[in-house]
Amino acid sequence: MACVQCETAARQNLAFCPGCGKKVEMTAASRQERNTEPGERKSGMSRKKKGMLVTLLLAAGLGAGYFGLAREVFTAEANTNEIRQAIQLSDAKKLAGHLEYDGKTVDEKLARRFLDALKDTPDEKKELLDYLWQAGRSLTAENESGVPGQVVASGRQYGVFQDYRLRLDGMKTTIVSNFEGTKVTLADPVGTETSSPDADGIALTGVYPGLLKAKIDYDGQYGKESADVVINPLALDAPDRMYEIELKGKAVTLDQTYPEATLFVDGENTGETVGNLEAYGPVPKDGITLSIENEFAWGSETSADVLVKPDMKEAKFVFKPSAMTLDQIEDAVAWHASEWVDAAENRSTGYFTLIDDVGYLTQQQQNYDDWYERDREWSGEYLSSSIDPSTAKFVDYGGETAIEVTATTRIRGKFVDYYGDDLSGESTSTSVFRYLFTYGETEDAGPMFRIQQATNIK
Repeated sequence: MACVQCETAARQNLAFCPGCGKKVEMTAASRQERNTEPGERKSGMSRKKKGMLVTLLLAAGLGAGYFGLAREVFTAEANTNEIRQAIQLSDAKKLAGHLEYDGKTVDEKLARRFLDALKDTPDEKKELLDYLWQAGRSLTAENESGVPGQVVASGRQYGVFQDYRLRLDGMKTTIVSNFEGTKVTLADPVGTETSSPDADGIALTGVYPGLLKAKIDYDGQYGKESADVVINPLALDAPDRMYEIELKGKAVTLDQTYPEATLFVDGENTGETVGNLEAYGPVPKDGITLSIENEFAWGSETSADVLVKPDMKEAKFVFKPSAMTLDQIEDAVAWHASEWVDAAENRSTGYFTLIDDVGYLTQQQQNYDDWYERDREWSGEYLSSSIDPSTAKFVDYGGETAIEVTATTRIRGKFVDYYGDDLSGESTSTSVFRYLFTYGETEDAGPMFRIQQATNIK
């Protein structure tokens, strides 16, 4: 007969019966009872199954919420809004990762270069922001801004959600210099740039649409020169996008005595006035010849040529009266000498029509009064006169341009008394005068040179 304690031992999960010491043989009922927790009924769900069911329900709920949230975060509209906000705030850190260039995500440094370029081009910035707003609603929206780029789907976020970025494209920029042979070196290249000479200058392709630092070097006929520049390709007019560099070389300051004069370079008319230029350059190593042409009251005059070298500080222009001008002055000297004869014979300064020198006229009238008091009369004739062209020069006379020149006159004459008897005998007088001429109107002959000063120096 079986031990009555064996069944109890089986329920207690004992291997051996404490009553008889035999190994306990478990019945099917005992196994069922063993696997059932106290208080559970055979027909109820196990705790393990319940836990699995709860986990599945929570996962389903979280997944639905996650995917719902993802629709608000990982969409073209959400991404373009992020890009727009970063651009508006000029936040390079936030913008980095939303830009793509040359198949790679743009880092914070390149994002800053892009933002700085947009800062200098507010119109392009506004147009780009408008495009981003449209692209968030339709990727087929057209980018009409000057920023080369397009919103594209690029890979996936967390392996599940589509990522949208602003893909920037490389640009072309032509650097134009006024010096042939200028070299360009990029200070911070992205690595996609290539350069080659073209008809206009140096063509750079594959330029990142951000601020570009470059060094300009020149070593040629105008000497050596270098300059550091920052180029904003977005600010250049499309489609040529030319960046012009004006190298100065060494320039020479231009004498401003005649600001309205026209500048000539190596005999060629530049069409520019001295006053507009103020300085001329670049000056070649071998030098260059400068001269000016100015309009005076009596006509046009050209200065003497000035050979300018790169180390010259100022070009001074010196005028010498032209042969035509000297002819007019020589006529004025002869006219004056002839009038002197008439004035002396009639003892009246009223015969002088070309002289404005009050001191000279006063002295002549005193001579005539002295002759009258001494009962003297003079009679004679004008023989000749000539000027010394080497002494002719332009001078300032009260803000007016005048010409100073030395001239020689020859007059033959004699003194007689009241009755016509000779008092001195006939003689020829050769006199040297320093004249100062200006140009103006005469009562009888119209405009011609007038004498402002007449000084007898010999």
